[in-house]
Amino acid sequence: MKYLLPTLALFISLIASTAHAQELSRNVATRLYKAYELQSNDHNVKAIKVLESISTSRVYDTSVVQRMLGILYWQEKQPHKAEAALSKAITSNGLPVEQHLETLRMLADVQLSNGHTRQAIKTYHEIIAQNNTHKIIAPNAIQQVWLRIAQGNYHLEQWQPVITAVNHYFAIGGAQQVSVLSLRLGAELSLTQWRSALKTTLALRGLEPKSDRWWVQTINLYLRVEDYPQALAATKQYQRAGFQLTEAQYRMLAQLYSKQKVPLKAAEVFHDLNKSKATPAKDFAIEAQYWQQAREWTESLEAWAKASSQDPQYRWPYIQLLMRNKQYQTALAQLKKQKTSLRTELTSVEAYYRLGDIAKALNHAQKANQIDSTPSTINWIKYLTELKASQS
Repeated sequence: MKYLLPTLALFISLIASTAHAQELSRNVATRLYKAYELQSNDHNVKAIKVLESISTSRVYDTSVVQRMLGILYWQEKQPHKAEAALSKAITSNGLPVEQHLETLRMLADVQLSNGHTRQAIKTYHEIIAQNNTHKIIAPNAIQQVWLRIAQGNYHLEQWQPVITAVNHYFAIGGAQQVSVLSLRLGAELSLTQWRSALKTTLALRGLEPKSDRWWVQTINLYLRVEDYPQALAATKQYQRAGFQLTEAQYRMLAQLYSKQKVPLKAAEVFHDLNKSKATPAKDFAIEAQYWQQAREWTESLEAWAKASSQDPQYRWPYIQLLMRNKQYQTALAQLKKQKTSLRTELTSVEAYYRLGDIAKALNHAQKANQIDSTPSTINWIKYLTELKASQS
């Protein structure tokens, strides 16, 4: 609570207000003055006793006494008594408008501090409503009221009111601050308002360009809204800003390059990633696919070889690329490691045929036909038999 007990100046201001409003009764004014003197000499407890002993039926007297009691209770770390006293000062409805609004603000802050968040929000809104009529509170003070409303609603996980309150705060000239924008961002993320959250995050990144969290949040939100070019650009900017990418971020960078149809860059990123750690077969396979998309056959074959040496499930893609690149002997060596099947036999047929070994090609065609007689196996047998006869 920002309101600290004023000294004699408050008492003077209260008395001065009677020139155009009500007057304190003489007895109450005397005892109030005594309480102020005690407070000024750091005798808060004695001042409280003086005020508690006052009995009056006059509305203005009651409001002033309870207001001062509320402030003293707060200073003496009796927040619940402070809330009760300030509430009574308000409900007595005897204060001039300006002091009434000041007291409402005190009450709302105390309610918020006491965990009575819903009541506090209601009181803050009452301040806004009354000030709209009287135009007494300075704009910077109203900004703080809206900020408290945002904080209270955030605590209650009432996300749309958080956004509304923060927007009011900015609408009346509230400064862009990390704490305020963070409230709005939390609400926008909770409501899955990704594009709004992205704008807020960009503003936060502008305020704290050296903060890793806002860069990462920016990239993640570009991914959320499927703006992959901007996600890629932001990731590259993140690197240039001096941040070190994690392994997961390197993987994401490679995927973004691939989505932008720059497979060579994706392959280079994955290649560097695979060099820096004990690499599982799956990661070598991903690297191989990127090299293959970039038509970098040598690098792709090297990666496929590493993947297949660790996990046989990657041997077929390796064999297929070997065949495509006319590396038939290596392909045959890999085929011998595979379990015999129609596919292995037919691939062996083609490899031996390309190498000019018609006899072995025919032998594998016959084996393939034994596994499953298909138009392909029959055609191979017929063609290779005729070719062999013509060579005899």
